[in-house]
Amino acid sequence: MKAKTTPIAWLNGDEDEKIVLAGWVSKIIHRNRGVGSEKPAHDKELRVAENIARVLLKDLSLKVRRGLVQELLVCPTLPNDIVQNIAIDVEEVAAPFLKVSTAFTEEHLEQLVPIVEEFARVSIAKRNFVSGRVGVALIEFSSDETITVLMHNTGAEMNNDVCNKMADRYEGSHQNMEMLASRIDLPKDLADELMKKLSSNYMAAIDDNYLSVGAISDHLGCWASYDPASNIMASRNVEEVEAYVAKLHGLGRLTPEIILNSLRHGNKLFFEVSIAVLTGSSIVNIHRLITHGGLAGLERLLIKAEIPKSYLKKFSSALDTVYRRY
Repeated sequence: MKAKTTPIAWLNGDEDEKIVLAGWVSKIIHRNRGVGSEKPAHDKELRVAENIARVLLKDLSLKVRRGLVQELLVCPTLPNDIVQNIAIDVEEVAAPFLKVSTAFTEEHLEQLVPIVEEFARVSIAKRNFVSGRVGVALIEFSSDETITVLMHNTGAEMNNDVCNKMADRYEGSHQNMEMLASRIDLPKDLADELMKKLSSNYMAAIDDNYLSVGAISDHLGCWASYDPASNIMASRNVEEVEAYVAKLHGLGRLTPEIILNSLRHGNKLFFEVSIAVLTGSSIVNIHRLITHGGLAGLERLLIKAEIPKSYLKKFSSALDTVYRRY
């Protein structure tokens, strides 16, 4: 700022000079409002910088406002009135800031959702983290397109309030409920609770992703009529089955009941891959031991897989039937 004597004097400059001024504003605000800053909030230089930011946000030049907002992205905190004025600006100015800025509090985002334009809601839905409170507000006030963005954002929190809000809004929409069901991070207890709110048309979608065993068995009465994720379990593609089994194992849902039930439905590959994953053995060795090891070989496998001994007779009976049938 060599050509002007004071920062305020730069407010009368051209666009390029105002953008240079925006850089100075950002530097001062970041220094005084940065994480761990020891400077007091009433610092005179900080007040000047924030007031200049307020003036620049009202500038008629889109280039100036966009330049200021780009500079302010590095500031971890900002006054509420500044972030709100940015949020209600045009898309070129507001959208990038709403998507990544840490200057918004959870409460502020929640309050903004009802009053901003739809493009702004989309940007909020794309944030690295969207809290349950903000998610509920988005579901209540946003378009279907924005909610789709939210559901596909792995950083969006899926808690009980969000699930209930989705169920209330989209109870009659199979497509949207499947979108919620596709969330791999949906906790099992919430998947079970959501199951109770949905019609039987949605059970397969929830079950394929979360294997909410308790809720499914309650609804269907017994495991005999339950074939979870049947399309994948019956697949002849080893890589596809391995990926699915690994997913179940990682979620802690590769249970003896699921393995046994798949075997009873004739899904040999799913059974062999599951035992291989649980024992750390190769599928080839598992197949050989199952087909030639007899009851003793099966017992050794179940012990190594940490499957309770009470399942031995059940697996033996299923194996005799399935491997003789095929």
